[in-house]
Amino acid sequence: MLKAVFFDLDGTLIHMDEKKFLEIYFGTMESWTKTCGYDGERFISGVVAGTRAMYKNEGKATNEDVFWQHFGAAYGSVSEDEKQVMDDYYNGEFEKTLTACSGTPEAREIIKFCREAGLITVLSTNPLFPRTATLQRMALSGLSEADFHLVTSYENSSYCKPNPAYFTDLLHYFDLAPCEVLVFGNNTFEDGECALGAGIKCFVIETEDLIESDKATHDFERIKITEVIDTIRKKLQ
Repeated sequence: MLKAVFFDLDGTLIHMDEKKFLEIYFGTMESWTKTCGYDGERFISGVVAGTRAMYKNEGKATNEDVFWQHFGAAYGSVSEDEKQVMDDYYNGEFEKTLTACSGTPEAREIIKFCREAGLITVLSTNPLFPRTATLQRMALSGLSEADFHLVTSYENSSYCKPNPAYFTDLLHYFDLAPCEVLVFGNNTFEDGECALGAGIKCFVIETEDLIESDKATHDFERIKITEVIDTIRKKLQ
């Protein structure tokens, strides 16, 4: 029996030009840190090191703790000053990255349907960003934290996709069996293979944001975002 639905964010519930997003993200972060008196390039090297470490996190600490540990190792130091600079960036200049994103008209209706159907509804976005950065992107589709039972972020997660432990951890958190969950995402590897590794069925959303990874070894069922509600409804019958 279906009890929960997990949704990816970027490229699924919102549109994202990933290349443009990353260009703006690193460009604005470097400029901001220079404005704050830091070596921008060195600061970015710390961010990259921290992000790479989060991808490899095996659950012994939160992604946030892992990020700052490896940021400090690459940057040379880490203090509350650096953390404040990052907080200020995400609450300010980060907004410019949203020009690389846009809302998906169907997203709000889909989440509303899931909640009204009594399903546990999770925003299973890859938890590489702090909560505030995720909330800003969600808002493009008219979504808020209150629409979900959980929104994963680097503060509350200890794994990242494509590690299947990311989804296994969510199963344990909600006391769910894999057969009781559906995953919807746009990446055949980070969503599809990752969910499959945890025993969960994944539907790949076919949009202009579809990411066909050469690392994916399975052929996942493809649907349009306009078919998501009917797909869930059939699983409830």
